[in-house]
Amino acid sequence: MWATELRTRGASNLLISPAISTEVDPVERSIRVPDSDYPISIERSEDDVMVIALGQMIAETRRSLEVREGRGRQPAIRYIPMADVDMSLLRPSATLVYCPYKGDASLFTLFANERDLPNAAWCYRAPHWAVAELEGHVAFAPSKVERIAIRPAGGGGVEWT
Repeated sequence: MWATELRTRGASNLLISPAISTEVDPVERSIRVPDSDYPISIERSEDDVMVIALGQMIAETRRSLEVREGRGRQPAIRYIPMADVDMSLLRPSATLVYCPYKGDASLFTLFANERDLPNAAWCYRAPHWAVAELEGHVAFAPSKVERIAIRPAGGGGVEWT
């Protein structure tokens, strides 16, 4: 339903996958299942994870999902439970993004300290069955936020990265 709402607000329909970025008709979108050619791993993590943007802490958790796609071609992305994100700082974007492996992504603009970061975060409200664990989690674009700090579970004197 939310994807239809985004389209009616004038959002472009984009298909974004690791290899493709092109306009497509929503009816023609394919669904792909991760496999040996394009694996997706999702691991629960107890690492301390903080997201800082626009001079403010946006999220903090010890319950992230570490998602790795492809054969090591892309860095891991941390998905954070919505309960651990200051959702009052996120506003829905008019951008519609589709991943054939994960589904429709809802993008957010981050607002804090009288500034904004368009399309700085995303979530999959109804992810494809193969990645269903992503539901209820938000990811942040490392290139948009100031820092995604990670300290391994247990700390042990290890500094934040």
